[in-house]
Amino acid sequence: MELRKDEHRDFVHRMMSAKNLMYYLSAPYRLNTVYWAVNSMLILEDQRAAEAQGEAVAYVLRSKNTDGGFGGSEGYPSNITSTFNALQILYMCKYRYEGEDTVKYICGLQQGSGCFHNDEYGEEDTRINCCAVLSLHLLCLLGEGCFGTEMLAAPMDGSYLTSIGIDVPRIIEYTLRCFNKDGGFGAIPGAESHAAQVFCCLSVLRSLGALECIDRTRVRRFITMRQTASGGLAGRINKKEDVCYSFWAYSSAVMIGEQQCIDEECLIRFILSCQGKAGGFSDRPGNETDLYHLMFALAGLSLLGYSGLRKIDAGFGL
Repeated sequence: MELRKDEHRDFVHRMMSAKNLMYYLSAPYRLNTVYWAVNSMLILEDQRAAEAQGEAVAYVLRSKNTDGGFGGSEGYPSNITSTFNALQILYMCKYRYEGEDTVKYICGLQQGSGCFHNDEYGEEDTRINCCAVLSLHLLCLLGEGCFGTEMLAAPMDGSYLTSIGIDVPRIIEYTLRCFNKDGGFGAIPGAESHAAQVFCCLSVLRSLGALECIDRTRVRRFITMRQTASGGLAGRINKKEDVCYSFWAYSSAVMIGEQQCIDEECLIRFILSCQGKAGGFSDRPGNETDLYHLMFALAGLSLLGYSGLRKIDAGFGL
């Protein structure tokens, strides 16, 4: 089975032009949708991406608020996760952005425990920590106009971290408190291990230059055990495979240099089996397709070295 790139390109454009019920229901998360769409076009090397990038940057800038953060859509309140989506889009589109107020907004949400709150209402977990730390990493690169996949893999400069005033040791300590004996990480200390949280915690430690703090053997075992008989990867113990974990779990293996723990040929076959006839990917073969699963399926294939796709970074998905 081959990757039907033309159908996937057309699928992205159909989804982004549709004004159906889901479009209006997803308004609070519009920047998330834009990230999935633009990144899919770039991975697929869609010649129409340039126009979409210009529109995306304009939309991102309209979604910025006076507190320095970004809302999920124009007119929505700021939060860490939407701010991360905004910065991902600006980085993909190679838009230089010097956002000192955005740095202050993010740093102002760090708590004494080392974790970050998503907004003024106090939600916290390792996903939000990941969005906060990776946002600061992107802000450092955006301010210097440093674009390129290879720039994302190197840890942040220590002097930059000192200058913005975040408590790095506490972030690392909080992250390690979320590590479980089975080799996975939970959303908060003591929570069930989950492949997406493994990605979040590893990417945080990588950006902070602290990947050596983890037990690679246990993490590798947790990731290895997520591959099912179908070749696909699952997020948790006793859960079904889902094509999005072709990124979340496999990228985690890549970040620690242990991708050989996954049967890559079987994983590729599973990913391709999730293609829709009219483009897009579903979580499992035969289910409804959507932009989210399309982007993360393509991201997984990119990391797996599938021919004809733009190479992305494992820790950022860019």
